[in-house]
Amino acid sequence: MAKPAPPQEVRELRIVVVGRAPVVMTPAALLAHPALSSSAAGGKARQVPLRPLLDKLVGPGARVAVVTDATGGRAVVPLAAWAAPGVVPVLWRNRRGLFKVGFVDAQGRRLSDSAEYRDVVELAVVFDR
Repeated sequence: MAKPAPPQEVRELRIVVVGRAPVVMTPAALLAHPALSSSAAGGKARQVPLRPLLDKLVGPGARVAVVTDATGGRAVVPLAAWAAPGVVPVLWRNRRGLFKVGFVDAQGRRLSDSAEYRDVVELAVVFDR
């Protein structure tokens, strides 16, 4: 059986809140948001902290609950991972132009025991407060 082709560049990321119109994030729009410093990110891809990004785009207290990838696969983002002290949820684009979500420490280093969500096309957002 042939291996499926890797997903192509994603031109937008949908941020969905129940009862509201989705917010569409393009690569250009992502560049308009503050990122971790390049030294904090270890010289890796430009990582944008998700908490302040969501505060600005959909309102304070928002968090990512479900991530959908380019194949339609869905993964639940545990509240414990999102709310962990010293952990920064981040959004970035990889070399193929696909959105990724992951967790880093305050210095931008990936946490070895945390999940990383690849080829992301949609973030389902909820409010806990």
